[in-house]
Amino acid sequence: MGDRILVVDDDSDVRAMLRDRLEAMGFEVVTAGNGREGLGLIVKEALQLRPIGGILLDVSMPVLDGLAMLREVRDRHPGIPVIMMSSNEETDLLPTALQEGAREFLTKPIDSARFRELCLKVFLNGAN
Repeated sequence: MGDRILVVDDDSDVRAMLRDRLEAMGFEVVTAGNGREGLGLIVKEALQLRPIGGILLDVSMPVLDGLAMLREVRDRHPGIPVIMMSSNEETDLLPTALQEGAREFLTKPIDSARFRELCLKVFLNGAN
C-alpha cells in the first residue's frame, strides 16, 4: 500500500505519540479524533490526490467508534489496510475487529517493537 497513514484515536497524546513513531519510520501521517472525522479525511485526502495507504484505528471512541468506522472502510475503501488498537481492558473486541476486516491489532500501552513490525508488515508489504 502507500506511505500515508491515518491515525484515528480520541486521545490527542496517543495521536501525537503514534504520529512521531510513524514519521520516524518514514511515513506521512494525518490524524483524526473519531471515526466520523477519519472517514471524512479519507475522502478529502483522496480528492487531493493524496490517498490514505493505511489506518491505525482505536476501538473505543466517541461519535463513531472504531468498529463502526472499520465497517465503513471495508464497504467504501476495501483496499486500505487497518490495524486496530485497544486498551488491555477492551481486547475482547479485537476478534470481532479481525473478523470485520482488520489486518492486525495492537494493545495499549503499545510495544515499540511490535508496533514497528506490524506497521512495516501491513502498511509497506500489504499483508493480506
